[in-house]
Amino acid sequence: MKPQKILVVALGRIGDLVLVTPIFRALKQDNPAHEVHLLAGRNNHQLVRAHPFIDKVHVYTKKPLSTLKLLYTLQTTRFDLWIDPKDHPSRESRFFARIGRAGISVGYNDPNKSRVFTHSVRPHTEQLGVHASIRALHALKPLGIYAEDTRPVLTVDPESAQRLQAFLRAQGLPPCYYLVNISGAIPDRTWQTEKWIDLINRIGKRDNRHFLLCCLPRDRAQAEHILEHTANTSLYPTPSIIDAVTAVAYADLILTVDTSIVHIASAFNTPIVSLHVNIYREYSKYWPLSDKARCLMALGEGAMVPEIPLEMVLHEYHSLRED
Repeated sequence: MKPQKILVVALGRIGDLVLVTPIFRALKQDNPAHEVHLLAGRNNHQLVRAHPFIDKVHVYTKKPLSTLKLLYTLQTTRFDLWIDPKDHPSRESRFFARIGRAGISVGYNDPNKSRVFTHSVRPHTEQLGVHASIRALHALKPLGIYAEDTRPVLTVDPESAQRLQAFLRAQGLPPCYYLVNISGAIPDRTWQTEKWIDLINRIGKRDNRHFLLCCLPRDRAQAEHILEHTANTSLYPTPSIIDAVTAVAYADLILTVDTSIVHIASAFNTPIVSLHVNIYREYSKYWPLSDKARCLMALGEGAMVPEIPLEMVLHEYHSLRED
């Protein structure tokens, strides 16, 4: 394909953007001269501010003045291709696609509304059991682009890496560590504090490992409680997603509930043990893509993360270590 000016839309959560990043690699592999733009949201754009396969990022902040400027930019840039890999209805997707007026556009055409995109993506109802990164790459098929590498693509910010190394030195900590993420999106996707404490103590006693904890600000009290009752454990502040990416990239292993950390680990092929709800459509869409991974679903259909037994997690951890 001759060089094109291409916009990819990813306005969702952090994890959603991570899983869209294989598209950027595939476009640049198709033709390194493609000019690849990203339309991101206010909560996820920092993740790719120095991405090797993105030439420019446009941010939808939802603030009136900046939104007007964004609409003007999208309307006057004249993109050759417009790619929105979302596989379900979205008013924002339809709105921005109409503004962009690209010659060729790929996205979800709601069967109950007028056609907006020139080429349709497969709806989510036809992709049960298909991983989200593969679903994203399906959006390139109408363009004749077929990619086999489904692993996400992220980079480590050099300044963030320096902050991590400075933190480890200041705390007198080894450069090798396990990263433990305790924060889930909702209570049903988090694990009990006492189970985290037991898990860390039992792994630490056997394998003599140091643990870095990371969490959302709302879970700081839980993290502090874990620190008080475990040895060889430190809380690593991650004020931005950039610092979380760095902590994942340099970790020897990740222990986490199902959240964007799972997909960030996949980008760096970091070994991981992840805890998931027992809902097949969720698990099959978001399981980790690291070569060494153990995914634990709660026992029983519909069961939530708090129901996952400690011994089950320990067993899978040891299995991973012996792999």
